[in-house]
Amino acid sequence: MTETQKRARTLGKRLVPSQGEKTHCPWGHPYTPDNTYYYLGARACRRCSKERRRHKSNKRPSAPRRAMLHRVLWKLDAGKCRYCEAPATEEDHVVARCNNGDINSLYNVVLSCHDCNAIKGREGGFTLSKKRELKWRGQLVAPGHLFGEPLMAQVKEQRLRRQKRQGLTHMVAYATKKEGGAQHE
Repeated sequence: MTETQKRARTLGKRLVPSQGEKTHCPWGHPYTPDNTYYYLGARACRRCSKERRRHKSNKRPSAPRRAMLHRVLWKLDAGKCRYCEAPATEEDHVVARCNNGDINSLYNVVLSCHDCNAIKGREGGFTLSKKRELKWRGQLVAPGHLFGEPLMAQVKEQRLRRQKRQGLTHMVAYATKKEGGAQHE
């Protein structure tokens, strides 16, 4: 123990460790060679930096940008639901926000009617290409292809299988009772 530390101890003061003595970042990630980089002469945590970038990129866009995205989206999709061609009432995230879908990009948002958006929910399997081709498990979603009722029936089946797999049997029973059919096994 150094003389300064002894004096601080007798006075009841706590010495703050220097940067070199710290083994973890303020959020608890270890300063290892793989997790550490230096910026402007100071040590920084790669994991914290990555998390900051991820949260920053997935923030809700500003009001003017949202309005611009909304106008462009309605022009691109001609005001029709991309799943059934009914008049659109909502914007749907192709990859749901809860599944880390991007909310700032036109390549993750399509127009949808309320019914299709409610059926689709957060189900995975949908993709939207840069050419704005919507696909469900590799199949094109458009008139003349997989579309409308057959598409939504497949989405419902996937959701029921997922709920059964997760042990949500009361959800499955409610969904099948609500549809007016016999319970699926």
